[in-house]
Amino acid sequence: MQLRDEFFRLAGAFETEYGVFAVWGDQDNTLSKDVSSDMLNSGEAYGIRFLVNESVARPVPGSQRLILSGLDDWHTGSQTIEGLLSGVTDRDCVIAVAHTPDAVPQLLTQPNGEAVDIILSGHTLGGKIRLFGHELFNPLTDVQRYSAGWHREGNAILLVSEGLNTNWPSLRLGTQPQVHVLKLIRSNESQAGN
Repeated sequence: MQLRDEFFRLAGAFETEYGVFAVWGDQDNTLSKDVSSDMLNSGEAYGIRFLVNESVARPVPGSQRLILSGLDDWHTGSQTIEGLLSGVTDRDCVIAVAHTPDAVPQLLTQPNGEAVDIILSGHTLGGKIRLFGHELFNPLTDVQRYSAGWHREGNAILLVSEGLNTNWPSLRLGTQPQVHVLKLIRSNESQAGN
């Protein structure tokens, strides 16, 4: 429990204009009700809001909005995401966060799915054990399509992080733990696109 609280403390300390958000992962959804409630309370105590199949909109200068959509874990949570992107326009910057990239095809086929600009996910641990460039473990449905790193999915850019892996055993071979800090920079209005 102390490691989790320390993580939330550090994540909640990020200085952001729009807030700090999180999504549930497969291990989070399999926790007992008491433990998951405790985790939710711990995150919220540090100013972290969990998004479960919901979107939040934040205004940005001009007529654009930053839309952050968080999906419940695709394997252990609810796959009910109808209406998640309702009201999104092509002028919005839409960032979707899903613990596993297995949710990506369904997300992009939702109404307004083509408006998603960036998808952030993890779950793969980069294969966790990789020998001679080949993954020995990958929990995804479509292993080839969603290896770690940057990918293009339709109109969206997808980042699959190798993550931290705090589960026992915390063994890795041929992969490295990753934490990403991304900075959004508004493009010049005179250029095509947002």
